[in-house]
Amino acid sequence: MKPKIIDRMDYILNLCRGKRVLHLGCANFPFTRQELDNGTLVHAEIEKVAADLYGIDLSDEAIQLLKMHGYQNLAAANIEELEYKNPFGEVDFDIVLAGEIIEHLSNPGAFLDGTKTLLKRPSARLVLTTVNAYCAHRFAFTLLTGREAVHFDHVYYFSHSTLTELLTRHGYEVEEFSFYWAPYVKKVNRPRRRLLCWFDRFVSAFCPMLGDGVMATCKLRVP
Repeated sequence: MKPKIIDRMDYILNLCRGKRVLHLGCANFPFTRQELDNGTLVHAEIEKVAADLYGIDLSDEAIQLLKMHGYQNLAAANIEELEYKNPFGEVDFDIVLAGEIIEHLSNPGAFLDGTKTLLKRPSARLVLTTVNAYCAHRFAFTLLTGREAVHFDHVYYFSHSTLTELLTRHGYEVEEFSFYWAPYVKKVNRPRRRLLCWFDRFVSAFCPMLGDGVMATCKLRVP
């Protein structure tokens, strides 16, 4: 299948529209308050389109903050332990969304094993988005500065091959794999970051595999 470049948020919202969704990492701690204030919280956008929305985040502080802002069906939990500690019991989900989270985990395999318990319906899907190991604008940043462009809490970067292999090892079948752009340049204030975003969009338009991130929509593999 030919690689394609997509808009990450449009893709997520289209998948979640009218569905019962579990959003992992829903509070985006430690940026929860900032994103609530400036209107960029992804959980808020999903709530507008989902039929039912649930959320899990590791930070109890962030979960309480979301509750104070009126969000419901929330739990503080470690998503690497979902196989044994599922805070939502027997709830059936259509979509389990893990956006920009697997790169933070100490044991992504344990996370994928635990997530299986949430995909009770044959039609249920796991949607993963994460940083692309071969992102063009991060290579450009390193060439220009001699430094890595790495989030302080990231411990993994994935490519099409490595993420697909990890998912396959843990019993998933990838139905769709795509690449996505860096955030739209008008939302970026710093000149250097804006330039790198333009570079990302220009390069990935010709070669999607050099885009900012990767996205996989998966189902459980039938034995």
